[in-house]
Amino acid sequence: MAHARAGAIPANAFAARLLALAAILTLAVLAQLRGGESLYSGRVLGALYALVLAGFLLALAYGALAAWSPFRQLHLVELIGDAVVISGFVYCSGGARSIFGFLYPIWIVYAALALGSRGAMIACSFATVALGAIAWGPIAGWFPPYSPDFAMGSREAGTAVGTHAVAFVAVALLARRLAAEVQAGRDELQHLGELHRRIVDNVSSGLLTVTRLGWVSSFNQEAESITGFSAAEVVGRPLGELFPTLGPLDVVERQRRIQLEYRDRDGRTLHLGMSLSWLRNAAGSNDGAILIF
Repeated sequence: MAHARAGAIPANAFAARLLALAAILTLAVLAQLRGGESLYSGRVLGALYALVLAGFLLALAYGALAAWSPFRQLHLVELIGDAVVISGFVYCSGGARSIFGFLYPIWIVYAALALGSRGAMIACSFATVALGAIAWGPIAGWFPPYSPDFAMGSREAGTAVGTHAVAFVAVALLARRLAAEVQAGRDELQHLGELHRRIVDNVSSGLLTVTRLGWVSSFNQEAESITGFSAAEVVGRPLGELFPTLGPLDVVERQRRIQLEYRDRDGRTLHLGMSLSWLRNAAGSNDGAILIF
């Protein structure tokens, strides 16, 4: 199966991470008042709040790296950081019986979407090992439980880790399939986009598209040749800057075809024939226009 690569995760991953942290904080506060009694000690709550803050700071760091750096291993850095924070939540809030154990399956799905099937299986293995270490560490004497209230026997620890491991494997297998379908969709969209680009670039007339607000959104090779401007110089700018004498687009559309005197980048005067067609969305409303010249 093809692997998803860096840059494949939607840009709203930052917002989703912040929402998840807000949900975790809310859950911690609600759990504190379960049945009118304190579920967590002040020390445990302090650790949970500190981890929420750490997660927030990590989210800001990830966003800064994505915005200002071409760092190709960003998803791997994100996954490692998230794994540490999640393990911290689980260890500080009850170990194998922590209410935050559900974060591991979410992390496994994210790993599958970010790194493909291999990422899903690596995340599944890490989650199982991490939870096993958190559960068995105090029993084996490797380290103490974060709170004496969280101590458990070997049988309870084994049952909890085994149950979670089965869930992790199931989630990883489903996530692998999801990642494969998402990657197939991305590949198809990329193929269609490349096909569209080749068709547009091989049209023998100048062709551009504009948004509903009149901003140029695409500019083919023949349009570059006619006007002397590159697509990079034109896309994202108002159509009126390229054709100052064109006038309102609805007037151009009603006239079917117009003749326009145009001075190109080198100062030559050209006489262009133009026609315009509206782009309609699925609801039938105007979503921009295509201008051929």
